[in-house]
Amino acid sequence: MTDHIPASRSDMLRAMGIPEWRLRSHSPDLEPSEALAAELAPVSSAPQTVRPQSENPSAPKPSIPGSVLNSPQAQTPELAAAPQVPVERVVPSAMSWNDLIPLVSTCVACPRHADRTRAVVGAGSQSATCLIVGEAPSPADDAAGEPFADQGGVLLTNMLAAIGLDRSQVYITHMTKCMAAEQRPPEAAEVRSCAAHLEAQIALVRPSLILALGLTAGRYLTGTDTDVSVTALRGQVHRHATTDAPLVVTYHPRYLLKRPSEKARVWEDLQLAQRTLSGRSE
Repeated sequence: MTDHIPASRSDMLRAMGIPEWRLRSHSPDLEPSEALAAELAPVSSAPQTVRPQSENPSAPKPSIPGSVLNSPQAQTPELAAAPQVPVERVVPSAMSWNDLIPLVSTCVACPRHADRTRAVVGAGSQSATCLIVGEAPSPADDAAGEPFADQGGVLLTNMLAAIGLDRSQVYITHMTKCMAAEQRPPEAAEVRSCAAHLEAQIALVRPSLILALGLTAGRYLTGTDTDVSVTALRGQVHRHATTDAPLVVTYHPRYLLKRPSEKARVWEDLQLAQRTLSGRSE
């Protein structure tokens, strides 16, 4: 343990898989967390500023077991070709959980239904303050009937623990509720088909914060119909078009399994999400 990092902060960073550094030097005016952020950050940037960021090749790289990196889930590409869904106001498909769950479970509106064992509606607290939106169910999710049941889900659990949240305290879902056999990103038409179900979940949960994981969720939830990257979307608080709920975008856990060097940036995003939930913007 370093001299500058409280035990609780050390535990959180270890849960995220971010190694601790002994700070070489920092201003005595900086709080320990600010000094740590300065040491972790590949480039110097304020949390509220969105700018392209390049990886620092000399920075220490967080390690992750080879068995995880070589897993099928880890080989899923990040959503570089995520669909560009036209910005439009989507009417929720249902206004009660009793209506929504059977509606999603029997939905055949897009080709994905042919590959599923079951539709993965979501999991967690239906009155959560934080709603998390991923891309689409994996085969492991399909088998379990719950989102993020794969290795990406293990990392997501650690990400939440890093800001003091348990999976039972949040609500987790996906943009689309059915897997695709080839584990491809959702097409634009598939996102449109499922958008009304997601909007119903947002309306029912009424979260204080939405955390979008990856490009498909980030583009849809921010209403972006241009060729924008997660890097351009992260680092600031957006607003959900219908509910005006604060919205933070960060990298998808499956992408982090392939690119663990991005965990430092995700840690910044998680801190931004934590501050937003607590009503602090600094």
